[in-house]
Amino acid sequence: MATAPTAVPTLGGRDLYNALYAGGYHSNLGFSHAEFVMYEASEMAAWYNFSTVLDVGCSHGLGVKWLWEHGGLTASGVDVSDVAVAQARRARLNCPQKATSEEQCPVRASDALNTYRLARKMLRRNATTRPPWPLPHGRPRCIPPCFSAASVLALPRPDRSFDAVLSSDVLEHLSPEEVQPAIAELARVARSFLFLKISNRRDQAGPDLPRLAAEKGPSVKVPDTLHLSVKPPNFWIEGFAQAGFVLHHTLEDERQYEWLKYRAAHMCCSFVFIRQGLPLLPPALDNKRLEHLRSSWWPAGAAPHIFEPHIVP
Repeated sequence: MATAPTAVPTLGGRDLYNALYAGGYHSNLGFSHAEFVMYEASEMAAWYNFSTVLDVGCSHGLGVKWLWEHGGLTASGVDVSDVAVAQARRARLNCPQKATSEEQCPVRASDALNTYRLARKMLRRNATTRPPWPLPHGRPRCIPPCFSAASVLALPRPDRSFDAVLSSDVLEHLSPEEVQPAIAELARVARSFLFLKISNRRDQAGPDLPRLAAEKGPSVKVPDTLHLSVKPPNFWIEGFAQAGFVLHHTLEDERQYEWLKYRAAHMCCSFVFIRQGLPLLPPALDNKRLEHLRSSWWPAGAAPHIFEPHIVP
C-alpha cells in the first residue's frame, strides 16, 4: 500500500523573518522604507500636539531613532523578528552582543531627549505658521521597552497607549485572514492617529527568497512572494473606517508636499487616519500647516534626501 506524501510546511511569520534577517535582509542600517510617514508623523505631532509613537514593523530601528532625534518624539518599536529587534537594540541603544535586557545598554529608555534645540529650529523655520506650543525639554526616549519582538496580531501594549501608531510596509506581508485582526490591533493601541504605508504591488524580493529556499532545501517550502495581501487603497480606507479610524489625508494628496510628484508609483499607498470623532484642525490653521509644508521642508519641489529635512535658518 502506497504511503501518502508528507505535507511540506510553509515557512512564515516569525520563523520566516528571523531566517531572512539572519541572512542579511534589510542589512543597510542607514535606510528605512518609512521615511515619508516619519516626516509626516513628526510634522503632524507639532500641529496636533501629540508626543508618543509606536512603530510596528520597526526592523533595525532607524525609524524609531529618527523620531527621537529629528521629531523630538517619544517612540518605541516592535517587530515580528527577534533578529531584527536584536539589531535595533545594538544599533540604536548601543547594546552589547550579550545583553539580555535594555537596562544593560548604554542608551536607556529613561534617558531624556534633548528637544530644546530642535524646538528652537522648528520655531525659527517659519514662526508665523507654527502652532503655539513648542516641544518640551526632557521628553523620555521611549515607553519601555524601546524595542520588542511581537506580531502585529498581538501587540504587547495596552489599549490606546500611544498617541499614534506608525507602520510602513507591514500589512501587505500578512495573509488575507490576518489582515482584519491586524487592523483591529493597530486601532486598539493607537489613541488618535495612524500613519501607514502599504504597498499595492507584488513584492520584488530580489535574492532573499531564492537564497532562503536554497538554504532550507526541500524539507521546508519558502513562499515565492512576501506580499500576500496586495489590495487597492479603498480596501484599507474601508477596513480602518470599520475599526473606528477615518481618513485624514493620503500622502499622495498634492496639497501635502510639492516633491510628491517625484515619487515612484511603488510608493503607494501612504495614509494618515484619525480616530473617528476627534476634532480636526480649524480650516485656517490647517491651511497654514499646508503652506508651511510647501514652503519650508523641500522648497521648489526638490526631491528630499533621506533623513535630512530642510531647515530654514
